[in-house]
Amino acid sequence: MTQTVTTTLSLDSALPSEFDFYHLGSVRKEEGHGPLVLEGRQNVVISLQGEHRALIVALFDEDLDLSTYTELTNIVASRLATGLGGTISPPKTFKTEVLSHLLAGRGNEVSRYTYVHRHDSGSIIPIELVIVTLPTETADV
Repeated sequence: MTQTVTTTLSLDSALPSEFDFYHLGSVRKEEGHGPLVLEGRQNVVISLQGEHRALIVALFDEDLDLSTYTELTNIVASRLATGLGGTISPPKTFKTEVLSHLLAGRGNEVSRYTYVHRHDSGSIIPIELVIVTLPTETADV
């Protein structure tokens, strides 16, 4: 098995499939995603360190509360790190131009996932999770 396939399988199995989001409803990983859109969206970026080193990027609508969705991203990243035996950095946000450059690649593996926050009020909020696997020397942000 190649390193890329192994990394993707490790990420897939370590990501939480669903969890309760405090008093704010539930979050579930769902199949499929549309085109990657950065404009009009906020982002939260968390670095994963350990055997698997990556940047975890959450993208969500710019009208949503940043602190709420930073916490949601932190929960996903913490569970991923626990599943992989790694640690995470504090969350950061990147300018759209920087994020666009990062996601463009340079040979880095990019995996995309869709999470849906089902709020108790009935609203359904999509969050796109992008994981960029990086070489060891460039994974820290």
